[in-house]
Formats: sequence, structure tokens, C-alpha cells
Amino acid sequence: MKKYTIYNNQNQSITINTFTNPIKSAIILALSHRNKT
Repeated sequence: MKKYTIYNNQNQSITINTFTNPIKSAIILALSHRNKT
């Protein structure tokens, strides 16, 4: 079980549990990466 902590533009921590919801996790990871660039 992997967990990622991502910070969005408002610096709110988002903890993603890739074991329970891998699809949603992938979407949030992609969006967060897009927002950083």
C-alpha cells in the first residue's frame, strides 16, 4: 500500500491511498503535476 501526500495550489495536503482508489489517485497525481508546471 503506497501513500502520497500532494500539495495543491492552496497548499492543502491531500493524502491519496492508491490501494483503495488507484484510478482517482492517478487523476489527482496527473492534475497536481500539471498545476506545478
